Amino acid sequence: MRLRTVCLIIAIFFIAQQSPAPIVFPYPGLSGIVKKADVIVVGRIEGIPERYFSGGDFTVRVVKTIKGETKENTTHKMFLRHLPLSDANHFPKPDGNRPDFLALGSTYILVLRYYPDVRDQAPHRSLNMPGAVWEISPHVNLHDLKVESPQKAIVALLKQTADIHTRQAERIQKMLKIIDKEETFEQKAGEATSDSAPSAKSEASQP
Repeated sequence: MRLRTVCLIIAIFFIAQQSPAPIVFPYPGLSGIVKKADVIVVGRIEGIPERYFSGGDFTVRVVKTIKGETKENTTHKMFLRHLPLSDANHFPKPDGNRPDFLALGSTYILVLRYYPDVRDQAPHRSLNMPGAVWEISPHVNLHDLKVESPQKAIVALLKQTADIHTRQAERIQKMLKIIDKEETFEQKAGEATSDSAPSAKSEASQP
């Protein structure tokens, strides 16, 4: 009986790792997901699945390899899941709808397992846990990225993304201030015109 239980646990764990949309594991920390990964790449979404239910096959172009042997500037079918990481939710339920954040043309750090012997399925599959898919800016500097370790590379790309978004937000705030000044000026000009209109009519009515 005990042997049967042990075998069942091993079988469940194996299926969880192999199946496209299996059990969702909790976030093990950055070093944890790096250890579990066979491949880590920066990929750009070039094709999206017709159906998405707890995951789907995406067409991904690899633009930078951080871990593993997957060649850069090659295109692959990859099974990806929407498992966002947040401070308040390290053990989310998978999203049953097609995720808007896995958008066509967007760029991501993808933490993957690689199963070269599978048939009729994508051999690259994101880990079944939060932290396996990180959205980053398409404007990050990949040319000068130093891959001393996968962890450092991931952190460096996320920091670049945060800096890019901060600068973009600052530029947008400046634009909004300029527009606000224009609207204020136009409003004051309109008020001045309406105030001067009655006096002009009264002067015109005098003999």
